[in-house]
Amino acid sequence: MNRSLEISSHQKKFRIHRNVLRPVVEHFLADVAGLESWDLSIAFLGPLQMARWNESHLNHEGPADILTYDYSGGSAGDPSRPAPEDCRSIHGELLICPQVAWDVAPKFQKTWTNELVRYVVHGVLHLQGFDDIDPADRKVMKSRENRFMKILEQSFSLDEVGGMAAG
Repeated sequence: MNRSLEISSHQKKFRIHRNVLRPVVEHFLADVAGLESWDLSIAFLGPLQMARWNESHLNHEGPADILTYDYSGGSAGDPSRPAPEDCRSIHGELLICPQVAWDVAPKFQKTWTNELVRYVVHGVLHLQGFDDIDPADRKVMKSRENRFMKILEQSFSLDEVGGMAAG
């Protein structure tokens, strides 16, 4: 059973406390999402880096909040792939932009760190096979995301995940 989690930050504006984020993510993966194994990389990028990834991989302009790369093989709808709610193993990478979290958090009356953790939850749901393109699927995914965030908010102080970098 592989449980590999790598967290890195390639931006300077927002301090990510990996020692605080790691137990939040590991609890989410094992106890909330019910995964048995994972090989997950989470990288935090600045808005310019994120915009380059977004434009080169999705042909979308500007920085995305999160980009999810699934390396487990098989696409959604593949008959060999388990249904999302039955998925017990993920292998992928999440690219997350803290600046976007900072910018949109006030709209949802949340902190940027809460929004950042939501992006992790969202990305993991994608890696499990959930999709948000179709409105009905988006509703299912958003409901699950909200339920999982409530659990994490009750279990952890998500505000401790990060802070503003000096300078």
